[in-house]
Amino acid sequence: MTDSNPFQTPESDVSPTPANTQNTNANKVIICNSVATLNGASWIVDGFKNFATSPFTWLLAVFLYLLMLGTLSMLPFVSIISTIIAPIFMAGLMICAKQNKYNQQFSINNLFDGFRLNGGKLAGLGAIYFGMIILIFMVFGAIMLVMVFSNVANIESLADPSNFSANTVLIFLLFLLIALAIMIPIIMAFWFAPALVIFHNIEIFDAIKLSFTGCMKNVMPYLIYSIVYIVVYLLAIIPVAILAIFLDTNDPNPILITLMVLTGLIEALILTATFITSLFASYEDIFTTEP
Repeated sequence: MTDSNPFQTPESDVSPTPANTQNTNANKVIICNSVATLNGASWIVDGFKNFATSPFTWLLAVFLYLLMLGTLSMLPFVSIISTIIAPIFMAGLMICAKQNKYNQQFSINNLFDGFRLNGGKLAGLGAIYFGMIILIFMVFGAIMLVMVFSNVANIESLADPSNFSANTVLIFLLFLLIALAIMIPIIMAFWFAPALVIFHNIEIFDAIKLSFTGCMKNVMPYLIYSIVYIVVYLLAIIPVAILAIFLDTNDPNPILITLMVLTGLIEALILTATFITSLFASYEDIFTTEP
């Protein structure tokens, strides 16, 4: 472990360093590879190894990341900003992962490198993502409103569930599934986009297209990745569940409650950090460059 000072920028070079990665890769052709199915599981293993190299720095970085975006998202009229700047922070986290892999350490300051290196393009990614989400909600919201009001007599009758027919409920669920199905390709289009922008300095829509292509070429590895990650998540719940068994609801022990909260918080931070580092591992596996 090398968590001596998480706020001090590492002095040794990364090969290539995040600061010069854009210049190094700018004129290179980006190759989108189709990798082996079981690589999906290795991404999580590699991600955890990355986390384990500097666990305390990762916990602090993820905590600050979630705290800042969470605070912004709860403020009226400011929550839009959290969506727009999310790719900037994600790019910073990708830099943290790269610094940690090649340098065995990183600085908390790297979390904010996205603002310094390519903030404009990354904010553009966030704005496009936000616009697409709003468009989907507006279209499906309008359709659902028309559908609902065509099946009820007046606004007051909305409070009575008996006024909705079985067909109305089925249609509502169908539209919900369609909306989720549309969200999947949107998520795929932005999955690798921050990393591609920050490491290759490519244009926004090129990053979106490459990200979508990378996900489409590796559906099976990501299926394995999702299954393994869900299993890991379920296993992580076990310690909290065991503590909950010993909790007396009639006379709760404050020490036990505190222990449950701290255990759950630490596990959530570890899982989030591992998700970020595994995302970087998958990015490096799928995308390579050549002159």
